[in-house]
Amino acid sequence: MRPIQKTTTHATRWGMALGGMALLVLLGCIGPPSENNGGLFDLAPIGGDDAWEDDVKERREARDNPGSPDYRGYFDVTLTGDHDTTLNSFELGESTFMPVSSDLAGSPPHCLLTLADRTPDAEGRQGYLLLQFLGDDCDVRAGEYAVVSSLDEAREGGAVVLKTVQVDTTTKEIYRFESFVYPTGTLKLESSRNTIEGTLSVELVGVRVDDEERAQTATLMVRGAFEAIARAN
Repeated sequence: MRPIQKTTTHATRWGMALGGMALLVLLGCIGPPSENNGGLFDLAPIGGDDAWEDDVKERREARDNPGSPDYRGYFDVTLTGDHDTTLNSFELGESTFMPVSSDLAGSPPHCLLTLADRTPDAEGRQGYLLLQFLGDDCDVRAGEYAVVSSLDEAREGGAVVLKTVQVDTTTKEIYRFESFVYPTGTLKLESSRNTIEGTLSVELVGVRVDDEERAQTATLMVRGAFEAIARAN
């Protein structure tokens, strides 16, 4: 009787898994590429499909091609200190900006610049940087800015806020996110009608691990460059 029970359990599990997959397909969460499904995480056809793989490759390349309507900007920064790694816009990254009239933190109007790397490295690390420029729009002036921690500091000195540098680490053993804070340094900025370009050289001396409220002592140097484009609505 035990072998029969074991077979029944496996059949039940397979039935639940297939049922769940069917529900996801009906909801449009997964499925083969189509005109209305432009995500990069479409489910590959069973048995492999070269056309599907070529399609994903082409869409990833389009994100890095300034001549493509799917271009998501460029950035490449190096982290040294508590983390030695690189965050960049290659593969699934983005370098974009958008005006923010208000947010959940109650911030005054500002231009939010996002540099996000969504492709884990060999150690399972990925992350992002958030920069804020005070103002009602993203018509930021060229020049050299001091990098500070808060919008209050930025208001007093005409500086730029590096809100956080977050590094997420995901492996089979752990999931941890670290938010590095308390920056000092400079941002050299060039801007045009369609892009915001700059170079960043900043040191951060605090880190919050997971949901800790109090920051621990840390050391992280951030150096690199970016060319951000307006985020599409």
